[in-house]
Amino acid sequence: MKLTCFTRSLSLTVLLLFLITVCAGCGAPNNTDGQPSAQGTRSLSMDNKQGYPDSKSTLKPVPLSLAAKELGLRVEKRGDEYLIGYTDVMYRVKPGEAKALSMNRPIVLSHAPEARKSDLYFTVSALGDLLGTQVGWDPLGHIVSLSPFPGTLADDKLIPGYNSRLSVKSAVDSDQLIDYAKKFLGTKYEFGAENYEKSGTFDCSSFTKHVFKEFNVRLPRLARDQAHTGNPVEKSELEPGDLVFFTVPGRFKDDKIAGHVGIYIGNGNFIHTWGDPGVEISSLESGHWSKVMLGARRVI
Repeated sequence: MKLTCFTRSLSLTVLLLFLITVCAGCGAPNNTDGQPSAQGTRSLSMDNKQGYPDSKSTLKPVPLSLAAKELGLRVEKRGDEYLIGYTDVMYRVKPGEAKALSMNRPIVLSHAPEARKSDLYFTVSALGDLLGTQVGWDPLGHIVSLSPFPGTLADDKLIPGYNSRLSVKSAVDSDQLIDYAKKFLGTKYEFGAENYEKSGTFDCSSFTKHVFKEFNVRLPRLARDQAHTGNPVEKSELEPGDLVFFTVPGRFKDDKIAGHVGIYIGNGNFIHTWGDPGVEISSLESGHWSKVMLGARRVI
């Protein structure tokens, strides 16, 4: 009799564990497009206090600060706008507005984000809209899953409004271009810097854009888009004046996406801006940048 009771008790325990597993699976994060999540998905564990109900009684569980931190992105509030990105501003969004900029292109979010205390909160779907990636929500565990955001590959495909070969209005002397770039050594780095004439600062792509503009070569605003201009160059064939691009491992689905840009100046070195001390010269032959160089483009 005791053995029978023990067996029944064990069977009930196994059944209960099975049901818990199934139920947990029902609440697992769903991909926005029904496709399996890419490797490298990150998870944010949050309790109900960090989310809040909207008018439809569904949670808006995702604080921008935590999501950005998990993805290795910066967030800066400037006026009523939130700037988000790596070395460039990749996303711009305002509280209460569904219109936003994603990778410098206008989009409409499925839900407008809302400001709560000192943070900005998103629905799962709206955050996926902004980042252009898969975001899931597990209501049982209060866990948000974030797939690496896709971006666009830095290959030879054209982006709207730009040609693979830039139109250069004057013959560009690469030595003059490099001398001009070096005039800005030590100039302060600022995330999402406005035009240099107004701000006196640069971020990585506004620096290259400003230098080349002086020689009548107009580049797109973001490193990701600058990586689509000109023609590809092998590292062994680099010449002074070439744009050099770097990946940001683990931020995107594909590490072939430009997250940083500089200008090759010869002798295995390039000039760029990243943080302190501002515009500086670094090596392509050793150290961090040699390990994450993605490729180069020739635009002059």
